[in-house]
Amino acid sequence: MLTRQMFFVVKMVWSFLITLGKLSQRQLLLKAEEYSHLLDIRASSTSLSALKLTGSSKIVLSLDLAASTCSHAVDKANVVRLSGLQKKLYCSALKAVENLLDLQEKTSIKELAVQFGCTGAITLAQEALHSYEEDYNSKACQEMDFTTLLFQGAALCAACRNLKLKMDRIKLVQKIGVKKTIFDRLVADLERHVIKVLESKKIVTKKRSRTLLDEVEKQLQESLEPNPKAQKIDETTKKVNYAEWKKRILESAAQAKNASEKS
Repeated sequence: MLTRQMFFVVKMVWSFLITLGKLSQRQLLLKAEEYSHLLDIRASSTSLSALKLTGSSKIVLSLDLAASTCSHAVDKANVVRLSGLQKKLYCSALKAVENLLDLQEKTSIKELAVQFGCTGAITLAQEALHSYEEDYNSKACQEMDFTTLLFQGAALCAACRNLKLKMDRIKLVQKIGVKKTIFDRLVADLERHVIKVLESKKIVTKKRSRTLLDEVEKQLQESLEPNPKAQKIDETTKKVNYAEWKKRILESAAQAKNASEKS
């Protein structure tokens, strides 16, 4: 665990990197120390070694996150230099620590789609991620936060690839701050759910089309088949018409007979 003495070592250097507003430097350092302690609790020594984090780099990362939380700007170039890490490795470590401390940026699929100019993929990406989440929850016991930038971005990327919509994949990976191999693997998994969603929509569409076709055929068949009630009415009409015709003929014959007798 990092000591207060180690934070004091960085304190003088950090004062050259940040201009404090209402918050005092002490308050900022206390927030950084809090993050460092949480990191020691939540991260194993193995995971920290995998990130190549030393004592000083952990302090710098904690201070960087504290400054971000307190809405203070920092000189990223000097921060990276102080950490002793390469820029790319520092950015990856920063994102990993954010995830461990639940400080990661929350961005929706819709917001990402607007940023990357691919709003046409929003609905499909949301449905694919929902399908992925349901599948994961049915198999795994461990809870997973699917609102993180990683899942939101991967779902959007998977939908764009299927719909053949252009997006800056490299920029998205940099924004997420995750290794490309991890991102590509998640995108591949989500692409399977994109296909699953599209296939389910096709089945529903076919069922609806079939129902409409069946209804048309039914109506056509009914119109061609003889209607017993209509036949009965038609026969009754014919009988009435014949009786009236016969009556008129007899009346005309009687009138003609009377006229001849008078003459």
